[in-house]
Amino acid sequence: MKELLEYRDTDYFNDEDYYLLFTSLNRFYVTQLHFYNGSWYSNMGLKYKMTSVCCINCKELYGKEVEYVDTTLKGNIIKFLEPECIGIVWKQGEDYRKYGLPYFWNYVKNLKML
Repeated sequence: MKELLEYRDTDYFNDEDYYLLFTSLNRFYVTQLHFYNGSWYSNMGLKYKMTSVCCINCKELYGKEVEYVDTTLKGNIIKFLEPECIGIVWKQGEDYRKYGLPYFWNYVKNLKML
């Protein structure tokens, strides 16, 4: 997922969409934004100034195919949930239960883009 994230200018952000960001502490977060004092900040306690972290608008990720790390299980992104989950619909014929994986909500760190 990290390969899709990059530093963005202020005009990239809005307060309606969700954003996937990656922090310097090697954590992914899904968050909405808040405009404060001339800059965009994550809604997580205004902790991250968005122009200073690598991020992407989640609208750009809808429908993208992902794979669960260390498996051959593939699915498509269809939903986002704060603070760090992505909703995945697994491909038909793939049995997510044999890997002991969650049915829908998965942590971002466990997914890789195809």
